[in-house]
Amino acid sequence: MDAGPTQLAEAPVLYGHWLSAILLAEAGLTRVALIGKLDSPLAQALLAPLGETFRPAIVLAAQDPSQTGTVTLGQSTLPLFQGKPVQSAPVAWVCHRQTCFPPVSTPEALRELLDGSPRSAPAA
Repeated sequence: MDAGPTQLAEAPVLYGHWLSAILLAEAGLTRVALIGKLDSPLAQALLAPLGETFRPAIVLAAQDPSQTGTVTLGQSTLPLFQGKPVQSAPVAWVCHRQTCFPPVSTPEALRELLDGSPRSAPAA
């Protein structure tokens, strides 16, 4: 960003948008797929780490396969859900730069993945 004081004075609000765009370009987008009964206590607990801190480069998609009228995960048009099996309990899949980690079922494990310190390697 080669902008001087004149540009900052004319449109200061744009700098926040530029910084967000640079962050997204550099760090990439993290996608979280929450699959399971969404009104269960475990699913609600898995949602908690997503709102604990400012995470501007995260997209969340949630699917409750038990709801009638929903598309089955294998037939979903959302690429984030394709190939993700339904588990007996809610799980969260974290994907970054076209690579997904194995699903996690605890808020602590999800928080660890979101914070960038996973203990396991991404799934192939």
